[in-house]
Amino acid sequence: MTEPIQFLIAATFYHPAAPYLAVVLSLGLFSVAYIAFDTRVRETESKNRSKNRTKPEDAVQSPSVPVLAGQLARAIIDCVPVLDPARAELLERLEDVVECLGKAQRVLPDIALSRVLRIHHAPEEAAMTGTAHRALSGSALDFGVFSYGGQLELAMMIDPQAGTDADPGQQLIETALKRAGVPLIRIPPDASPGMLRARIRSTLQPGRARAA
Repeated sequence: MTEPIQFLIAATFYHPAAPYLAVVLSLGLFSVAYIAFDTRVRETESKNRSKNRTKPEDAVQSPSVPVLAGQLARAIIDCVPVLDPARAELLERLEDVVECLGKAQRVLPDIALSRVLRIHHAPEEAAMTGTAHRALSGSALDFGVFSYGGQLELAMMIDPQAGTDADPGQQLIETALKRAGVPLIRIPPDASPGMLRARIRSTLQPGRARAA
């Protein structure tokens, strides 16, 4: 029984291909060991990342509503005017003028175009809609005359002061309003009630203005 085993061992180690078999075996063992080591390293790194994400001291938690309410209760909060004094005075004059026209209309300041205009294109030009929305994003009217139903009937922009450059976005606003069929007038910041009345009446009531 011993002789066959000794013969098998001798045949394995003294065979002409034994060196090659040894190299292949060594590479195989090295590959298995490296894969096992790399897997262990990856598992350790993954566990460390999970621990770092779940550490209570590192987690940023938003204060609860009662805590925020308590902070607000101790804060100093002041009301600030929506309009500067010049615009507030101009708004008052505009309201008086529109009221004298005898129509059920309201004047509102600082109107975002996105609130009063809906932009869309034909199906074959649908890609242009997003571009148009982005172009007008942030654009606003200084004042707007609205029906009681909320429909924009007249847009008003304050003329830039002398010596200041015109806003390039004004052309986009003019184009959008024209396509929507909404008239636009420009008024100086110091416009008198008479001037405002004439401009608004000639726009909203052209027949009556010509008769007057």
